[in-house]
Amino acid sequence: MPPELVYVHDAHREDPSTAFALAHLSRGPTTPTAIGIFHDVPRPVYGELMERQIERATAKLGPGELGALLHSGDTWEVSEA
Repeated sequence: MPPELVYVHDAHREDPSTAFALAHLSRGPTTPTAIGIFHDVPRPVYGELMERQIERATAKLGPGELGALLHSGDTWEVSEA
């Protein structure tokens, strides 16, 4: 096969459209099947982002108090019927 007909995929591209197309290339057991890593873009971990957000809020607003939050306004009581 001539080199100009060979597609070399970059899994680190931000745009996932080519990775999506490769993942859906095969139409049956005898058609070409792409294998490998299609999309490998580093993303932040949710837990780490949440910890940073909590740290920033605590630094700006203080540690807060649960009791003050519960008695701060629109609250309701749940009782047995």
